[in-house]
Amino acid sequence: MAFRKQQHRNAHQLPAVAPAAEPQHASSSSVLSCYSSSSSQKQALKVIVRVRPPNSCIARTLPPLPPQHDLPPSPLLATTITESTVTIPKPYHDSATKSYSFDRVFGPVASQADVFAHVEPLLCDVLAGRNVSVFAYGQTGSGKTHTMNACAGGRREHDGEAAGITYRAVDWIFDRIARGKLVDARVCVSFMEIYNDEVYDLLPRGGGSSNNGSGGGAVGELRKLKVMTAGRKVTVIGLDQAAVADATAFAKLFEAALRQRSTAGTKLNVSSSRSHFLVQLTVSHVETPRKPPPLTPTSVSSAASSSNTASTPTSKAAAAPPSPPPPLPPHASTSRAAASASRELTSKLALIDLAGSEDNRFTGNQGDRFEESRHINASLFAIRSVVSALKEESNNSNNNISSSSNNKPIPYRNSKITQLLSDSLGGTASSLAVVCCSPEMSDLLPTHNSLEFASHCCLIRNNVVVNEVRRRPAPALEGPAAGGAADKKSLRVNKENNDPSPSITSASSDRRVTLKEAEILLRPLVEASILAERERELARAAQSKHAQLTERILETMNNAPPSQLRQLKMIGPQRAGMIVKARENGKAFESVGDLQRIGFSRDLLGTVLQVNFQTPIDFI
Repeated sequence: MAFRKQQHRNAHQLPAVAPAAEPQHASSSSVLSCYSSSSSQKQALKVIVRVRPPNSCIARTLPPLPPQHDLPPSPLLATTITESTVTIPKPYHDSATKSYSFDRVFGPVASQADVFAHVEPLLCDVLAGRNVSVFAYGQTGSGKTHTMNACAGGRREHDGEAAGITYRAVDWIFDRIARGKLVDARVCVSFMEIYNDEVYDLLPRGGGSSNNGSGGGAVGELRKLKVMTAGRKVTVIGLDQAAVADATAFAKLFEAALRQRSTAGTKLNVSSSRSHFLVQLTVSHVETPRKPPPLTPTSVSSAASSSNTASTPTSKAAAAPPSPPPPLPPHASTSRAAASASRELTSKLALIDLAGSEDNRFTGNQGDRFEESRHINASLFAIRSVVSALKEESNNSNNNISSSSNNKPIPYRNSKITQLLSDSLGGTASSLAVVCCSPEMSDLLPTHNSLEFASHCCLIRNNVVVNEVRRRPAPALEGPAAGGAADKKSLRVNKENNDPSPSITSASSDRRVTLKEAEILLRPLVEASILAERERELARAAQSKHAQLTERILETMNNAPPSQLRQLKMIGPQRAGMIVKARENGKAFESVGDLQRIGFSRDLLGTVLQVNFQTPIDFI
């Protein structure tokens, strides 16, 4: 799906798409002014929309599809695109249209560099210690993977124009490190995929934090990970990360991780992503403040004498003796120590390529592909539910409606992907959603749904914060000041030991641990304890809920009359008769899995239980 290679050659073949004046390379300064952020204020989730080129244009640069994937060409949408708006026909209407406004809209002729120009300002937040999230959303085949991960497995120096957001963002960060913009910088990377609502670690087993990202690693069995939530803090238990020294080391690990990502062919996409793919970069560095000019009694006295000279006659000033220098203010040393304190900033950059929504009437999925599609659509529905809840919360806040009367929890726990996106949607990260759309008329309904999702995202507000740990340098005392400090310390030690003698027993550099330092030391232990207790509570609650649902299902299947069985969704008279016949033969259902012996497949049984008894996806 190389966009750039065929843009100018096929631009005249897009009569139905009318992009307005679209600057091909926006300057960084202009974009930065639009995306200026504060570390303590609410920040809107930014949304950009990208419409890919038609399939007729892309097909010229791709190998031909197999016969079973060869679909007739679809007419193009009558779409109008400007710099910040997109207008499409309304589904199920003959002539009505609907317009949407976003932070930026890119038409089919936009390049990868144009898109990255509006991602780059968020990377400045990474250097400032703020978490940043960029995620791509859209239907299958709309260009999400090309936008995020293009050029994976290839030589970027030979095809730099087509490089995606991930490669460009990593190059940008290491370029700033090479220029000396960051002090004591360290970059670590981890890779995850969510396949069938399970989280897997994609970092090669040989690419842990001990190898500095120098090896590509071997493809082997993937490790399943647990996701734990304590309040709004989400932790992936056992996730590996590797320290990388430059963009080349990152590329080796990135390409190895992508080779392990789950992909398969459908009727709409030869290489369709079957999982959500997450890249997480952790950037830590030390921010040292600029040293203030030295403050001495001489400078203070000179300033005072100059002010006295300005306020007295010249003759009297010449005869008056020089006044002694005033003492330093008592707060001067404290304020200067605070000003010289350095900050250790740690931020996370999350780059997320979401799997695309699928309509199995057109993809032709069966077996494993159908199961994957079911989990993908369920997880995307969970994301839309979270966005809808955050939109309602924002509307209530704008209308001054009390939160106590509408205290509905945000459904982050409905899916693993929403748990991992909790910091991006309504959390503490600077977030950008890249919504990809298709220009074909056959994709009108999915395109409409994607734009509706994007318009709801525009209403989300994140509370962006700076992740910092202050380092205060120990004061270096010399001469009488050092002796006085030692005397005071020895007196404190003797007093604690009930020794009335004021003699100096030790002049060591030991000191008491402050409350802040103790909190930093004990925080990992406390968090681990909270996560473990939360895991036990969730396990007990899941077991209790599973037992209650099982009892309810078996009670219905073993004792409900035929009329009640026929009223269940997806049961009907034939399957109800099979259940009644099994009961008459004396074979009572002792477990939910016993229903498979009378003809229910595993997929059908899971769907029947989900629509009738609201069971989880992985109930069976």
